[in-house]
Amino acid sequence: MASVNDRWWVKQPDGSKKKSDRHGTGMRWQVRYRNPEGQSRNKSFIRQVDAERFASSIEYELNRGSYFDPKLGQIKFKDLADQWFANRTVNPSTIKQNDIHLRHHILPYWGERAVGSIKNSDIQNWIAQLNANGLSPKYVRLVFANFRLVLEVAVRDELLTKNLAIARNFSFPASSNQRVEVWTTEQFKAIIQALPPEALLGGTCGLRQGEIFGVRVQDLDLETGVITVRQQITALDYKPTPALTKNRRTRSVPLPSFVADLFIEHL
Repeated sequence: MASVNDRWWVKQPDGSKKKSDRHGTGMRWQVRYRNPEGQSRNKSFIRQVDAERFASSIEYELNRGSYFDPKLGQIKFKDLADQWFANRTVNPSTIKQNDIHLRHHILPYWGERAVGSIKNSDIQNWIAQLNANGLSPKYVRLVFANFRLVLEVAVRDELLTKNLAIARNFSFPASSNQRVEVWTTEQFKAIIQALPPEALLGGTCGLRQGEIFGVRVQDLDLETGVITVRQQITALDYKPTPALTKNRRTRSVPLPSFVADLFIEHL
């Protein structure tokens, strides 16, 4: 039950009123109530009508079960980010990337902010600042994605009623349309002659760079002409490190006979 109290007047036992110590100072009308956990809460207003409206809305939310305690949104962003980062279950290279995004681009701007105080305009200003700092449009979106995941923790823990960081609500720097220059047949033949057969897996089998680096002898079936992609090599702390493939699944790719012949010769 929410009650509206006059902070300027104190009711006496005989029913009369006298001026309080606060009379004439500060906001006069105070709404007092208890949240669903039984904790005392209050909010003050200048006008009685505003206090009564707030009291009615609080009672409605408490009865409906939709009440949100604004004090929960006072947790600092950096504390929420620490919680999110500690519970990440992705591959080591992604963890490293998340750490860089947090330390260099997210926490310097948001670390000390209470998550409940973040507004759409604040987020748009931050996006503009990232762009002004020289980050590429693609990298800005990557950093923003991690920012959004941190706020999602606040929503799941009921510290926020909704996640403001929805990409469609913001304007991002436009990506430049880079023209793809496809090698000519002569250029590709020159590459074949200059590099070992592993390099051909990009041009003939469509393997990603990390997957090419991760190919082992046991991944090649040279008799049937199939290569099984099981791992990739990523750079972790500037060191080549085996890791799962991008989609964490193995796949079989046809191996052209002339590439298989080159592997046989190489081995």
